[in-house]
Amino acid sequence: MFKDVLGEITADRATAVKMTILSKCGNENLIPDFGKDERVHEVKVISLPNVGGCDLAYAYFMNRYIESHSIEEALSSVILFIKDTPRIEENFHFPFHKDYRTVGEMIDIASSNGHFICGVRTNCDVSTFHTTNILYGYAIRRYQRKTERVAGFKAVRVDDFNLHAYNNLKDFHTRALNWTFPNQDVTNVCYGGTFGVAASRLITLSNQPRERKVFPLLEDLLTRKSSLNMTIEEHFVERTWGGLLSYPLTGEQTEVIRKIHNGKGHVKRQSSIMGALKAPKNNITCPR
Repeated sequence: MFKDVLGEITADRATAVKMTILSKCGNENLIPDFGKDERVHEVKVISLPNVGGCDLAYAYFMNRYIESHSIEEALSSVILFIKDTPRIEENFHFPFHKDYRTVGEMIDIASSNGHFICGVRTNCDVSTFHTTNILYGYAIRRYQRKTERVAGFKAVRVDDFNLHAYNNLKDFHTRALNWTFPNQDVTNVCYGGTFGVAASRLITLSNQPRERKVFPLLEDLLTRKSSLNMTIEEHFVERTWGGLLSYPLTGEQTEVIRKIHNGKGHVKRQSSIMGALKAPKNNITCPR
């Protein structure tokens, strides 16, 4: 999988790839020797406890990066957060989404304008922007992995899945983070646990009075274990990265998004991507 990702990066003298592999399964001995690749200038392998999903790994990395880099050091870098799941069609199971972005596309977008970029693309009639107050209503009463659902197991309600009894995403932000999405009208959301961001954005956010406290809180919250090997915090944090790391839309940009959307509707509230702005298919032509 890692070789496939590297294969999408051009061998350019101006490009220096630094890899940090955050391992949770005790299989560090199976990691290839990436140092032999001319594009790779540094490889670090760090063992973490097997909790918190990819989100704990990402929060862990962000906090260490913020601690050890200045804004000047970060200005020329883009950070890609990618799970070790092969980026192939059979592993793509995100509703209302089309496919994975290429690594090259993620790098180009994040480096050209310094913006956050999601590693999966939505269907053309569904936006990455969500109506914030609908998104904030997201909650899980019972949890079940897709593999268990396919096998015919029923979803169960387990007390330690939502140990702190969060009512919804907004309650999690309020009680656990003391933070809210910066744009109360529309919020960018990225699903799938793969995204890119300009490294300087992390440093800039760490100098903000509210956001600087969010990063260590996220890491701490994601270290909790549960009998399902999954916690509700992971689902909430997945829906938090985009709104936290993106530049919030200005009032003018928000108005443009609303005009394009023109009140045409949202992905239904029962969906895992509830609140995403959606256009009726008979009002839009999607490219083939």
